Amino acid sequence: MNYYYDTADLSLKEQDITLRVRQFEDSLTLEIKQPVEETHAYKAKKEWRFPLESLPSYIDLGHHFPSLDGHRAMLTFPLLTERRSCHVSDHIRIDLDKSSYLGNIDYEIEIEFDENGDSEAADWFHQLLPGKRLQKADGKKTRFFRAYLQTFQGRKGLSLNEFDL
Repeated sequence: MNYYYDTADLSLKEQDITLRVRQFEDSLTLEIKQPVEETHAYKAKKEWRFPLESLPSYIDLGHHFPSLDGHRAMLTFPLLTERRSCHVSDHIRIDLDKSSYLGNIDYEIEIEFDENGDSEAADWFHQLLPGKRLQKADGKKTRFFRAYLQTFQGRKGLSLNEFDL
């Protein structure tokens, strides 16, 4: 389960920064992803992970982003992802995701690769999707926030207690 966070004005989303808590079984991990490079086909992001004891309602952004000192990100809504992963080489992992959020279900193929795997990743893309053009696509976070805005734009005081999760 992923729990996404953002400021009231969605400034993290606008900067393409991902702030989420990922729950896997009984463990919680705060994950931060910040873009460092973007091409026509992929985004490279720097990632940080911190273990957590409990799921916070708010996260103090100044602790992780000094330029955002005094700002807090609030818990938005959970996104459930079922993932199957396959390591196809030392540099490449292919993830098949089924995500559920806000009444939506979508599917995604992610080809994760390290700094030595970009050409091999392109080869895997063409093997998996012959005839498709290699191009950047909206990720699950973007699709989630699009649905979130369509569902809750203009509402104040959203509480997870209002929903049957």
